[in-house]
Amino acid sequence: MGRTLKDVMDGLEPERRARIEARADEIHQEYLTLKKLRSHMELTQTALARNMGVAQATIAQLEQRNDIHVSTLRKYVEALGGTLSIIADMPGQGPVPLTGLGDRRLASADDDSNEELNS
Repeated sequence: MGRTLKDVMDGLEPERRARIEARADEIHQEYLTLKKLRSHMELTQTALARNMGVAQATIAQLEQRNDIHVSTLRKYVEALGGTLSIIADMPGQGPVPLTGLGDRRLASADDDSNEELNS
């Protein structure tokens, strides 16, 4: 008979087991973040999907991802009725708001400025 995950975990040194369990908790919290936000706003996946103009299965997939495009996250938050803000905490400068990320209207302006930088 094969070994179970519990058997493997029980056989680990306490420090290693604690590190593994802490990382598993971090991953679990990341997984639940969007789902918790939606639940807090008292919306079902179906209702949020309707607000975003996508299928319910798309919402389920988004809530399981650990990496998401800023534009998709912005649409998700806006469909919940909120706005997305991204802050960079820079050493010696403090918080710096980043604007225009994930905004397709500003993407073409960014492309033009990148051309200037590459010239």
